[in-house]
Amino acid sequence: MKLSRVLAASAGVALVGASTLAFVAPASAEVIIPPAAPFPAETSPYAADWFTGGGSVGTSSTDAQFGLNIAAGPLVTDTYQVLNGTPVTGDLTELVDAASMFVTRGTATLQIPVFGEPGAADQQFTTLRPATPSAPGGAYFPANAPWITSRALPGFAAGSTATLAQFETALSTGVGYQILGFGAAVGNGQSGSIGSITFAGDTHQFRATASGEYVPKTVTVTELATTGVSLELTGFAPLEPLYIYLTTEGGDGDAINDTEYAADADGNFVQTITATGWEPGTYLLTIDGAFSGDGLFGDLTILADPAAVPAPAAVAPPVLAATGTDLSGGILAGGVLLLAGAGLALVATRRRFGSQA
Repeated sequence: MKLSRVLAASAGVALVGASTLAFVAPASAEVIIPPAAPFPAETSPYAADWFTGGGSVGTSSTDAQFGLNIAAGPLVTDTYQVLNGTPVTGDLTELVDAASMFVTRGTATLQIPVFGEPGAADQQFTTLRPATPSAPGGAYFPANAPWITSRALPGFAAGSTATLAQFETALSTGVGYQILGFGAAVGNGQSGSIGSITFAGDTHQFRATASGEYVPKTVTVTELATTGVSLELTGFAPLEPLYIYLTTEGGDGDAINDTEYAADADGNFVQTITATGWEPGTYLLTIDGAFSGDGLFGDLTILADPAAVPAPAAVAPPVLAATGTDLSGGILAGGVLLLAGAGLALVATRRRFGSQA
């Protein structure tokens, strides 16, 4: 049984039925496969696609398992940036709240270049980034997390830390602000690999996606606890933790059991899973990758165990009436009587013979 792929693009992903994926995002939302890195150099104005940020020192590449690999030069001042200049409109904090960046190894930092007061003589250009880089397992950006501005803004010096909403307020003076793009960066000789970035509803996928199959699709309660469900999956990030859970329609997902699972060094997962304590019903079997952002799902029906068939009652031997024809017993009894009679006759004869001697 094939598993359908779930792209965990944002916290608002909704699963409809067992085969439909829906984004809580603009109708134009899509999955975009970028070209392989290294990207072209930065131009002015920004290109409406991926490019290498100006002043970058380091390397970049793309591979199927880890995704977009970016590494800064060895000096403390070295940085390496990749940016996408596709025009973006909308509220900055709302866009970031729905954004995600799945790091498959190392660390990387989301970057958002903006103009304050676009068109004015002093456009207050700055790049905003989270104060804490993203590591594997940290996909989303909490609203109250601290951010840093690279340039001075009204009320903030260059390098200041504040919430994104506070920076947005500073950028909103006059005619507002313009989001120039989005991307990621590493610095200080560090490196990171990125599986995907979701921004403004679109997901930019830098690595191969997971796929797989599972059997059987229907099990009884006892079969789930004994022979289980066999999964054969591929395409996850190497060694990444996998979350395997069951979800009822309209309900929350619960871990299928207490075992911690992970892909192997090649991103594969081949294993038979058993579980106890589940009630009969139809569930959504879901496997989520902690680092890659990949997810797979499919229906799993759990049936009640068949009712036990009672053992047949022991059959008692037939008991015949007094007038029956149970010859074996009658013959045996008759034989005993005959032998007894013969013995008495012999004794009597001996007695008679004895008296005559």
